[in-house]
Amino acid sequence: MQPNNGSGFINSNDGNFILVGILDSLNSGAGAVGFITKIDYNGDTIWFKKISYGGNPISYFYSVIANGDGTYTATGTTGISSNADIWLVKLDASGNLLWEQTYGGGTHEETKSIDKGLVSGYVLGGYTYENGNRDTYVLKVTNAGVFEWDATFGNNGSDGGKILTSQYQLGYLLYGSQKPQDMNDPEGFYKMLEDDGTVRWEGEYGYSIWRDDWFNTAVETSDGNFVLVGSSIEFDSLNTPIGWVMKIDGTNGDSLWCRRYTVRTNDHYFNDIIETSDKGLLLCGYVFPEGVTNTEDAWLLKLDSMGCEVTGGCTPT
Repeated sequence: MQPNNGSGFINSNDGNFILVGILDSLNSGAGAVGFITKIDYNGDTIWFKKISYGGNPISYFYSVIANGDGTYTATGTTGISSNADIWLVKLDASGNLLWEQTYGGGTHEETKSIDKGLVSGYVLGGYTYENGNRDTYVLKVTNAGVFEWDATFGNNGSDGGKILTSQYQLGYLLYGSQKPQDMNDPEGFYKMLEDDGTVRWEGEYGYSIWRDDWFNTAVETSDGNFVLVGSSIEFDSLNTPIGWVMKIDGTNGDSLWCRRYTVRTNDHYFNDIIETSDKGLLLCGYVFPEGVTNTEDAWLLKLDSMGCEVTGGCTPT
């Protein structure tokens, strides 16, 4: 049975908001469909649509963008886990389907993020399974969803990435987690791609060997650099993710500063970040309560431009 959840959330540029995600088919276990809904500032529903590809009982959305003309483009996955394809749809201002396309070639492809192309079209980031390995996958299409180019990156195991179009550096920042060569556990990675998908520069960072480290989200800051957030497994424990935030130079990918934050003794996850009007950073995620529990609490953290807590100072870099 698929869960009901929201996966992507944006400002619709008219004072309202657009949310996309996964909707279980009447909790019957028969599959899941994608949903897109528009809500106002108070959270009231303006319209709500359920969409699936060609009647496929498993079709859902992960990410959405506003096109600037009142339309929206959403991306996700359609098909069963052993044979799934990337799914891209364009919707009008009321959430009605204008067109849809699917892309795939391996046994399983998913896209986790979408952004506008540097000149036109869309760029999508996700992963593909091929020959038993999961590799990071990038796809570029036209405004009409016609394939332009794709690129695959990976080493020896589970890899995956998201994509962000850079307005200052005129490229695409691909980021996520990947296993370094001859290692068992992934580290956070990023690559700056040219408009044709070739790599301009790249980096790979982790806090500890044989522990998982990953980036969930990135933002381009007003100084032309990037801040990435995610989680890093504590060196002395296999079960203690720490909130991780890192700033890199937009021109070459070098680390400018790198910090980790906790508020409790249990698991911490950063899932999103924005730059605030005072050039600071606002991070959100979730943290496990103290003690044994199956619940999580929302976590909000305000940092200054150097990644230091506004009230608590900096942790070691």
